[in-house]
Parts: sequence; structure tokens; C-alpha cells
Amino acid sequence: MEAASWRLASTLARRHPILLVTREHPGGGQYDVLTIRSDAGCDIMLNRVGTIQIHGRHDGNKPAWRPMSWTDALSHDPRDLIHSLEGAAGLPTVPSFPPSTPKVLVYRAISALAGMQLLAAPAEIRMGYFDSSGEESGPADWVHDFPDIPARIASQGRRDTYEVYSDYWEYTSKDVRLAFDANTSDAWTEAGNRANLYQTYIDAERSMPRLLAHMLQMGAR
Repeated sequence: MEAASWRLASTLARRHPILLVTREHPGGGQYDVLTIRSDAGCDIMLNRVGTIQIHGRHDGNKPAWRPMSWTDALSHDPRDLIHSLEGAAGLPTVPSFPPSTPKVLVYRAISALAGMQLLAAPAEIRMGYFDSSGEESGPADWVHDFPDIPARIASQGRRDTYEVYSDYWEYTSKDVRLAFDANTSDAWTEAGNRANLYQTYIDAERSMPRLLAHMLQMGAR
């Protein structure tokens, strides 16, 4: 489910770099939702313990989409499913992928890492802000394991808000742990080693497998 939802989210963001991916826990933490949104109103919700829903369209019209079960979603050709989501969410169909932005590259990197955990011990992918309608909402505890992140936020004079911390992501598996800044595509290890994914991607001649190999080597525990 983690790999499937991240593949959908990262592919949509790759096709439409205006989209923002976040992780939310509505219903007081009952649900676990990967959301894909635009400032213009697109609102796609991938509920990993429920269904795929569309609550808003990018063009402002009312969406006509019935919640789709993950069983139905996984029986579709991924390309057809992406096109269906685009149409229902009012997003234009694009003929080819535009160049990846630093933010999109972080989403693609997380998706690639999640895909490696199929038929393996599940990885944990967490946003820097635990978003829930319950009282436990706030900056995620894991952020403090990567001191460069709170130091960076403090140096920018920014407050502990959802908007600030939603830019940061953590990936943890049995063998790898990394943190990411989606705005800059910087990645950190617990030991404080840092690399810029975008620059590494360019140096690797835009090869995702080479970037993935670099991340695995860098983040090995």
C-alpha cells in the first residue's frame, strides 16, 4: 500500500509539478491519507486504510468520482488510472514528463525507496508534521534526530507550523534511514552527512537507478 500510494502521488506530481504531496491523519488519527493538492483546488486523497477519493478539482468544478477501492485501483493499468485521476480532478493531460523540480525529485526518491520494500519488512515514511484532528498534531518527533532540520528552520526565523514542517520527510527501513527537504532536495543521514539529490541526479545524468544507489549507500545504517 505504501509503494502503491507513493507511486500514484509521485507520478501525478511529476506530471504536474504544481502539486503538493502531504500525509494526513483525519478522524482523530483513524485514517492514513496521502494527499495530492494544488492551490487551485485539486484535492486527491489516497486513504491507505480506505479508498481513493477526489474532493476537489483543479478547475473549480464539482468532482464526479466515486470512491475507488484499492483492489479496483491495483487491477487497473497504472497509466490508465493516472489519466482517470487527472480527468476527474480537472488536471490537464500532459504528453510527456516535464523536468523534475527538487520537490518532485524528493517525491520520486521516496517512491523508489518505498517500492524496494515490496515483499519485505515495511518501511516507515513520515512527514515532518503529524497532521491529525486530534490533540497530538504538531511537529513530528523524528525531526530532532536530524539536528540540521530544526537548525535550518530556526535560522530562517520560521515558526513551528504545518506549512514549515510539511516540507520535510523521513524514510526509515531496517537498513536505511534518510531525511529530506522537499524545497531544496537536500537529504541527511542521522550522522549528519548531507547530499543534494537534485545535484546528484544531474551528476548521474538524470538516472534514477544511480540516484537510488547513491541514497542507499549514503543512508545505510
